[in-house]
This record gives sequence, C-alpha cells and structure tokens, in this order.
Amino acid sequence: FDGITRSYNPANINEYVKCLSEGKLAVRIEEEDESDRFNDYVITALRTADGVDLGLLADRFSGELCRRFLSQADPLIADERLTASGGRLAISRSEVLRSDSIMREMMV
Repeated sequence: FDGITRSYNPANINEYVKCLSEGKLAVRIEEEDESDRFNDYVITALRTADGVDLGLLADRFSGELCRRFLSQADPLIADERLTASGGRLAISRSEVLRSDSIMREMMV
C-alpha cells in the first residue's frame, strides 16, 4: 500500500506461478477511495501505542470523514475504551484485547 493504491499477489497459486513463468509480475492492484484510505490509516494507527494523530487526519482527509470519526470516538472516550491525549486517540490499555471491535466501531 503506497497511500493510494494497494497491491497484492493473486490468491490462486496456479495463476501466480503462470504469471511468473511468463515473466510477468504476479500482482493485483486496486485503487482506494478516500474512505478506504481513511479507514486503513485508522486501523493501522490504532494498532500502535501512539494511536491516531488527529492533526494528520485533518491534514489528509475531508472534514466530513473527520467529523464522523470524532463523533464515533466520543462514546468510546466516555466509556474509557479510547484515550485522548496530546492530539491523539489510542486504544486504552485495558481494552487492548478488544481492539478489533473498537477498530470496527471507528471505521467510517
């Protein structure tokens, strides 16, 4: 993933081997829209101790996506499932084992 396009190998091993035997790259490419890129960033950032950089969100993504994200974050902050500090949102230490469900709730 380079920030705009995602590339991956074919799931079918026979297709993969055929491409390589023909001297072709065995790769599939898909372009992501803004919402996909936003969700990729959020999911990746929430998997780190630093969490989501709210300034970076505001710089890279539309105001609408940011507003939706923040409104979805509010109840999780109130329930102490997310922590807000220094312009960042992160999964609370006590919630790490439930991080997948939190990430699903944060997708826009």
